[in-house]
Amino acid sequence: MSSNFNFEEQKEQSAIKTEIVTKYFNAWATILVKHFQKIAYVDLFAGPGIYEDGNKSTPIIITEKVIKNSEFAKKTLLYFNEMNPEYYQRLVTSVSQLDGINSLTFSPIFHKKEVTYETPKEFSNAKIPCFCFLDPSGYKGLSLNLISAFGKDSGTDVIFFFNYNDINRAITNSKVLSEMLELFGEKHYKLLLKKIQNQHGQNRESIVVNEMAEAIRDIGIPHLLPFRFKFAGQERTSHYLIFASKNKTAFSIMKDIMYSIGEKDFNNIGKFEFIPSCDKEHFQQLSIIDLFTTTFEDFKRYLCEQYHGKSMSVKNLIEQDITNTKFVRSQYKDALKQLEAEGKIYCNSHKKNSMGDNVFVIFQ
Repeated sequence: MSSNFNFEEQKEQSAIKTEIVTKYFNAWATILVKHFQKIAYVDLFAGPGIYEDGNKSTPIIITEKVIKNSEFAKKTLLYFNEMNPEYYQRLVTSVSQLDGINSLTFSPIFHKKEVTYETPKEFSNAKIPCFCFLDPSGYKGLSLNLISAFGKDSGTDVIFFFNYNDINRAITNSKVLSEMLELFGEKHYKLLLKKIQNQHGQNRESIVVNEMAEAIRDIGIPHLLPFRFKFAGQERTSHYLIFASKNKTAFSIMKDIMYSIGEKDFNNIGKFEFIPSCDKEHFQQLSIIDLFTTTFEDFKRYLCEQYHGKSMSVKNLIEQDITNTKFVRSQYKDALKQLEAEGKIYCNSHKKNSMGDNVFVIFQ
């Protein structure tokens, strides 16, 4: 399936999506080039590279980052696929004309293939870490096997476009049964059908997204982060970006990125979602995956219950727990400060109003 988005003008949602992917690539590559001689960025639905309005899309920005960083340039393989012949040619031309493109150790690889349910086989034996961006316009070609191919190893992460609006309609459509089985897997698709009976609106959405997450966890990729996008002018969800990784550090990095980019509630707690600017006054919060619905007070209670009678350093607590909640590192420390002030935890000596990594925390 090709990238059938409208590339005439870059929309707000597309710009946010590009920002998330490119910021993560930079952080991911900075770490990986220190440990590997070769890494790869893979985009299977790359599009033309540049919108008709002149704005750069993800492939161009990623390539520019690789060119500008000498370590990236020496060790990064860029793999771009775009089925649409016109977009493919525009992409090849745009990448090839970038200043410094010939300084790369590995010339970018371009393909003009349809992404099918056989595509995962091409990457199943990959021997180098890669970060993969899967951005189809619908859901054909997107499968558990494809996600597994790019998320099966530590250091190999994937972020994909989950078109909730289209998928929600397709779940009970017998004409696309095979596509739904590929996406959710037979076990989780059958569970999903049972769970969504008589469910509508927010409840149905949470069930669908959660089942997708559980299907991914079942193939051995435990850490998932969803980022929600809504339709402009409407209260309905359009799609999600879902990040999947086996690595806690990768999860934490992406959480910080999504938190910094996404909307905040009245307590400055991240919602992990994007609201088109014209709709912000009318937005009502929508649950995505269950762990992202926790209030800050609930979070403090959770810490007390989860770690009752235990003691550990602040650093170990955060590293152990951060994949269980929506909260970022600084908010763990804020919660611990408040719990100490409330007499619910005890800390060994530390500077006033600080909660350093080596502070030892004892839960009452």
